[in-house]
Amino acid sequence: MSSHERGDITAVPVVVVTMRPPTGVLERCVRSLLDTSPGDGRAIEVIVVDNGGSARARLDAAGLVGVEVIETHANVGFGAAANVGLDHAVSRQAEAVAVLNDDVFVRSGWLAPLLDHLASGRVAAAQPLIVRHAADPPTVESVGRASDAAGAVSDLGAGRSPSDFAGAAPGAVPAVSSVAAVYSTDFVQDVGGFDERFFVGYADLELGRRGSAAGWTFAVVPGSVVEHVGSATTSMLGPGLVYFQERNRLWDVALHGGAAETARAIWLSVRRVRHEPRTLHRRALLDGAVGMPRRWLERARSSTPSLRDRSRRTGPDPMATRPTTGVNVVGYHHISSGLGDAARSFTACLRAAGADVLEIDNDVSQSPRRHAARTVTGPLHDTTVAFVTAFEFADFCERHPELVGPGRRMIGYWFWELSTVPPLHAEAMRLADEVWTPTTFVRDAYGSVADPDRPVRLMPIPLPRPEPDAAATSRWRAELGDAFAYLVSFDYLSIPERKNPHAAIAAFRSAFPDREDDSVRLVVKTINRERRPDDAAAIEALAAGDDRIVFVDCHLDENDHHGLIAAVDCLVSPHRSEGLGLQPALAMWFRTPVVATRYGGVVDYLDDDNAWLCGYTEVGVDAGEGIYPQGAPWADVDVDELAEQLRRVRADDGRRAQVVEAAHARIAAEPEPAEFGRRYLEALRTLRPA
Repeated sequence: MSSHERGDITAVPVVVVTMRPPTGVLERCVRSLLDTSPGDGRAIEVIVVDNGGSARARLDAAGLVGVEVIETHANVGFGAAANVGLDHAVSRQAEAVAVLNDDVFVRSGWLAPLLDHLASGRVAAAQPLIVRHAADPPTVESVGRASDAAGAVSDLGAGRSPSDFAGAAPGAVPAVSSVAAVYSTDFVQDVGGFDERFFVGYADLELGRRGSAAGWTFAVVPGSVVEHVGSATTSMLGPGLVYFQERNRLWDVALHGGAAETARAIWLSVRRVRHEPRTLHRRALLDGAVGMPRRWLERARSSTPSLRDRSRRTGPDPMATRPTTGVNVVGYHHISSGLGDAARSFTACLRAAGADVLEIDNDVSQSPRRHAARTVTGPLHDTTVAFVTAFEFADFCERHPELVGPGRRMIGYWFWELSTVPPLHAEAMRLADEVWTPTTFVRDAYGSVADPDRPVRLMPIPLPRPEPDAAATSRWRAELGDAFAYLVSFDYLSIPERKNPHAAIAAFRSAFPDREDDSVRLVVKTINRERRPDDAAAIEALAAGDDRIVFVDCHLDENDHHGLIAAVDCLVSPHRSEGLGLQPALAMWFRTPVVATRYGGVVDYLDDDNAWLCGYTEVGVDAGEGIYPQGAPWADVDVDELAEQLRRVRADDGRRAQVVEAAHARIAAEPEPAEFGRRYLEALRTLRPA
């Protein structure tokens, strides 16, 4: 559909891509947009793509209303987040869409000149004159992007005075800066959006080179001016930004450069290995060089399979079976649950390492939804990692025959909470080429029943390191008052006997028997109570007569959930079994003390230096509800020791401060997502051929 066939579209989408910038930066960006208009009777529609941050709460706190927020639920990289905004504009049949970094402040009249020039011919995108915010003297940051003979990108006009461009007419440039630009949606539908494998850096240059090859032009319009703070978000990557810039330069050259440019690009990377940080330069050279043959093959085929937007808009057969180098990740991406968190984290790691990922929502859960399940719209890859339990794995394979069979490789990423594996699980292993597991405990369990030709690997996912939402934390802290607050949290659909809130209630009442002592409180946070009313009644009866024990049953969004864990004084996990245990890990990151059973997957990261662990007696499962085999061993926490640990964590301020710092340091020492992603890709390279 051409721009002349769309009708009278007056609202121009302006997409702001954000990922936890410094306080006040996003707010000022959005406010500058709301305070301006493109003119000509048109209005703007501000959409914030929240790339794993807390944008909604920040905007609400700043009183910025009328702003749509789209959450990616993890840092999926600039390209993938920007593509969400491009999708939005195309779906609403907009003629153009502006994409800005979250540290850009627009000046009055910035948008109309860009829109006017975009309508002047086959113009793919137009960028404003980008000046450095608060620079003295005023300084230009960019009037476009270009690359040199070795593929290294640079900003045209950088360092010059803005007065040099006063009154200048729009001019052609090789590529526009991703800091701020307006894109034609005709162009987006023609060549696709940003290459999501690039994660951060060089995606704008690659898009420019791809667009130029398709006959599109790019321009700078000096009559439009915006200010850029610079590095407000990318500074969070620290030295890791060097890795992406170097790797992506090699990939861009492989996709678009000639033989001479390729040789110079590789030689530049070799020379840069001598520079600090040397480890990252070496890794970028290795990963970039390994990925170059794949980029050459895509180029020879005149296709870029990673471009989710391109395949979506050209309408391929979702059951297409041509082999690709990417990965399908099946899971509860759209569900608020531990399994959903795991699938989202795994996907983000693969993308950070440069992998092409197709997300497939497994829409069979009754848990609260973050968003509706999505329809599979892209060509399938030949390798699938399924975050689907072993219990439902056979049914899953029957529902998705396109993911299994000849020419396909299937990996089951499984969580399990017992050392005993049911026969049904062992049978399901025959449907997978490999089983991957998050902890030593789960690996050993499945490894005990694995066939020699079905490897079981320990492939951990990153322990969570989100930024706690300050507003949500403050709200919970105010609600809890001055009492020392303990928290036990579980889903009624996750088998209450396994989570064992019964022990938390008993230990709390034993540790603090005086019901009139309002200096302590136990919060029992649950979801899905309405689905298990009998279980709920039995658990709530254990707290009868003790008003210090408060039950909260509701679905919390991510900000409120994290805020609650950060606000309480102690997280209690008296589990009988746990395959991983994300909530204790969250508490460690938030410096919230953890008291837990010394059993299951949690012992991979909990120890006596960073938590208060409790002994247990091994007992047989009595109420496994058909999920856990009757009589199989699991851990019954020592309630007396649990009560003593609850008292200790409250009584010793010095010890508490020491332990929570050790806990936070343990989580902080985890590798970056890209490193996890590289490990996954290396494991996939050693997977037997399909």
